[in-house]
Amino acid sequence: MSCFSWANNDNHIKISNYELAVSLTKTNQFQVSAAITLESMAKQDAWFILNRDAVINKVTLNDEVIEFKFEVDSPSPSIYIDDGRKLSLSLKSLRGNSSKSTLSIDYVVPIASVNYLESSQHIETGLYKAWFPLNFSYSQFPFRVSLDGLTHQLAGNGVVNKKDKQVVLENNGENIDIVLMTSPSLSTKTFKAADSQVQFILFENSKETEAQLEGVVNKTLALYQNAFGSNKGNAKCCNLLLCQENQVPLILVMGLRC
Repeated sequence: MSCFSWANNDNHIKISNYELAVSLTKTNQFQVSAAITLESMAKQDAWFILNRDAVINKVTLNDEVIEFKFEVDSPSPSIYIDDGRKLSLSLKSLRGNSSKSTLSIDYVVPIASVNYLESSQHIETGLYKAWFPLNFSYSQFPFRVSLDGLTHQLAGNGVVNKKDKQVVLENNGENIDIVLMTSPSLSTKTFKAADSQVQFILFENSKETEAQLEGVVNKTLALYQNAFGSNKGNAKCCNLLLCQENQVPLILVMGLRC
């Protein structure tokens, strides 16, 4: 479960949107172009966490190349993200500018470096692998991810649609994570439990496992409801990933969004 408290935005940097274009290359890499909308300008330079194995090709601000420093030999700036490294960006050209600006970061990263699962057939990635640039103090954000080169079904913490040859994952809510999951055997199931909508995302389909998981989720969410009150009237969703390893089902909670 993603457990982060959102810090106050004291440095006046606010992200209002992520637009990610991702291509899966023949060399098993993500080729990413991340367009990040900055809604308010900084009194200081910006920084993000990005996977240490990423190779940054270019960083631009409003289409102008800017200076950056990627500290791959330093410790992670987050105790929760071991593989993350600090990417510092110069925003000096925006000092005193209050209009929206677009920060673009183009990079490639090996899929194996950002995959939670030890399988080339099954891919899951999210903020704990720092596959996209993030900073927990820059506010929550909506996002849209367009993927090329995808050969299997996609799922994640958003709505999936196909547009021409692209697959698009989109979420217009307030998020801290962008989760991508793909597998040749991917399937989903949705049910209601304790006033929440729960979605299974399974890599190996098993009716027995579905029934077992549904019972566990009902009990778990009932405990949350007893402790914190009913979810009625609030849009809440719990996304779950379920995979098989050596015939043993592993339950991984992707996120409980409020």
